[in-house]
Amino acid sequence: LILICYYFKIKISKIFILFYVLMPIPLVFGLMHIPDIFAYLFFSLFIFLSEKKFKHKNIILLLLLLLGISVHPLFFIIFIYLIILILHKVIFLNFSQYLFLLVILLTSVGYYFQYFMIDIIKNSEIYTIDNNNFFLSVISYIKIFFSKLLAIIGFQISGSNNLLIVLTKSFCGTIFLLGLVNSIKEFRSSQSQIIIIYLIITSLFFAPNWRYILILSPFLFLNFYNFIILYLNKFLKK
Repeated sequence: LILICYYFKIKISKIFILFYVLMPIPLVFGLMHIPDIFAYLFFSLFIFLSEKKFKHKNIILLLLLLLGISVHPLFFIIFIYLIILILHKVIFLNFSQYLFLLVILLTSVGYYFQYFMIDIIKNSEIYTIDNNNFFLSVISYIKIFFSKLLAIIGFQISGSNNLLIVLTKSFCGTIFLLGLVNSIKEFRSSQSQIIIIYLIITSLFFAPNWRYILILSPFLFLNFYNFIILYLNKFLKK
């Protein structure tokens, strides 16, 4: 959270930084000792350092990528984010660094292959598409996709049926949903692209677990902030 606060410092106002810190998802998960927290830590370091200029930057980012993927399989998303940054000409790798990246990628694919295959087969719902009733099956699959998407960003029923927990998740979900809407609107930015790609992948192939949103919550919150500021400025100009 401290790293994210520094990352936000020149991007959003201090009151919104405090708002993010006190949000239930980063606050509650910050008190837990689970692999997601370490993935969140390495991702925070990655996005913070990716915008800085210093010696041996690329090597450090690649090492963070290696550390991140060693603690959580969904850190695979950073491979995609790194590629997006390269395409946006934010990061430039030399030939040996590309080789190192390829080694990390191939090693990670081999290590997590069984995990991904089991999870994808179990949670993708692709088996629900019936060739005999293809159109209705596709409509049903689209409904499943969006229900999983909403569950991942926070609109999820609590197992304890506690109204306060449901409202808390829905509150976070509303913020992240607005962030997602702004990501679609501002799709050209690297942050928006990784948000949409990540949510599509997790919604298609993984269980609708709201802890998956933790790693990209800073980007979603930043897009939420931009959404609010944009429409607030338009309202004040009227």
